Amino acid sequence: MVYTIIFIILCVIAFFAGDKKPGKFVIAILFIFFAFFVGFRGDDVDNDYLLYFKSITIKNYSRIAEFSFKLIADFFYNNFGSTVLFFLFYAVLGVWLKLVGMKKYSNYFWLSMVIYFSTFFILQEMNAIRAGVACGFMLLALSPWQQDDKMKTFMFLLIAVFFHYSFVVLLPLIFFVKNDDKKIFIFVSLIPLAYLLYFIIDIKNIFAVLNVTYVQEKSTAYDYNETETKVLSTVFIIKIIFIALSYIFRKKLADNNEGFYLYLKLYCIGLFMVVVLAKLPAASMRFLDIFIIVELFLLPIFVKLFRKEFRWIPKLLIIAYSSFYLYLYMDSAKYVRDYFFIFDK
Repeated sequence: MVYTIIFIILCVIAFFAGDKKPGKFVIAILFIFFAFFVGFRGDDVDNDYLLYFKSITIKNYSRIAEFSFKLIADFFYNNFGSTVLFFLFYAVLGVWLKLVGMKKYSNYFWLSMVIYFSTFFILQEMNAIRAGVACGFMLLALSPWQQDDKMKTFMFLLIAVFFHYSFVVLLPLIFFVKNDDKKIFIFVSLIPLAYLLYFIIDIKNIFAVLNVTYVQEKSTAYDYNETETKVLSTVFIIKIIFIALSYIFRKKLADNNEGFYLYLKLYCIGLFMVVVLAKLPAASMRFLDIFIIVELFLLPIFVKLFRKEFRWIPKLLIIAYSSFYLYLYMDSAKYVRDYFFIFDK
């Protein structure tokens, strides 16, 4: 219930708010509220809390690859005897970096907040906390990436890799994904190519032949109800339509947001990898986390295509889209359950 109330409040603000970015005070309030909401959540609110808790308390990090996790966990547990401070640390970083990213890159901050709360807040801040912090540092890399500053981009992405190794896939992209309209058709064409490869190639057999045991182990390390990612679902059809519209109106969209072409190219690469790796759901969903987060900035740009008196239309569509995601993650997939504070138990 509490998630629905927060979501409705954000939707109301987003619908009536313009494109003016919130001040430091509002950002601070949002940061404090959501960081505490995440950091002090109960141990049975999400799906990953107990896994992290057991890993820290019995010092069994076999299912968590990153050295950073062990380093941070041992620091808080050995020095303060607390796992709560550990979770609060990740919450502070994850929430703060996302807020900074949305304020910096989004045309409509509050619409981005609506999308964020219904998707990445639940997926990352409330569950996959390592990926959540890594995604935050990836967002910091977008600004220098837009300016083709490879060194700064590399540094921020390297920090992202420090928190989650899967973000290493972004490093080679620095050299051929540019924030311009060059070869944009090729990136968009990756989507039909992905579906072609999905239907004619069994990716599991390729990994078996190459003996890529790490990917296979990670695919069985998590409790996935589905045998593969459903690439013909409503969610993916909506994303494909969104990419098509982004390509059609690319010039007007780029005029309203300087990072548009970079976001769209990363979005296309992400959807390509998700579809190609659909039969390996753990790997597929991880790439979804890494790339699709630019949706926070891409979707709100569309509001600018409408005259002011009609901008309520795209706002309502984005709210409806976010509501659908909230239902999927909260009610259908049950990534979160009834909220309670860790101190209440």
